[in-house]
Amino acid sequence: MGQHFRRFSLYEQAAAVDTLAIARYPLDPDALISARRLTETYQRWDRPILARRAMLEYAPRFEPQSAWAKAQTSDSVRTAGAQFAESCWLTVASYHHLEARKSGSADDWRAALDLYQKLISRWPNRPEAARFELYSGEASAKLGDYSAALSHYAAAAKSGPDSVAEQALRQRVAVTDAWYEKSRARNSTVPRRSAPTRWPGRCSRPATR
Repeated sequence: MGQHFRRFSLYEQAAAVDTLAIARYPLDPDALISARRLTETYQRWDRPILARRAMLEYAPRFEPQSAWAKAQTSDSVRTAGAQFAESCWLTVASYHHLEARKSGSADDWRAALDLYQKLISRWPNRPEAARFELYSGEASAKLGDYSAALSHYAAAAKSGPDSVAEQALRQRVAVTDAWYEKSRARNSTVPRRSAPTRWPGRCSRPATR
């Protein structure tokens, strides 16, 4: 029914049908189809805020070890659910990250950081985890949490490919310098020292899906 409504551009009705299907049959394998279709409906309807809201609401339902995942008998269905959850969190994280870079909004930085940490905690061994640590370092630094930023950059440098490790090492120098300068400004009695070499460049563009 939802697909029928969407075919005729009746997006509000299509969204209502898929929302109801998920609510009534939350553990059914087809709940994943309804969740995918719901986010696609909002995108076709040009309702990006509703699409992101749906992604954040439904991603946890399909992540590994969720009630839905445990109820499935097919490994391929569980994998598809995990991929959906990962895609949702990454899409919304990338949105907030790019918005934060444009506006400097602390709320956007915090939202991006929270979602990157979700991705790392659920899929710590994925190749992308090191890049998410890199992005988390940037977000933490922008929020003034220099200790956390250095920890994230250290993790990125340790586990990432050469391109990620190089960026992480450069950013560690910049964050160390920024942390020192902020501490020195708070306490003018601290003797001035030569600042470490500043490295050019910034973190790469967040991955998008």
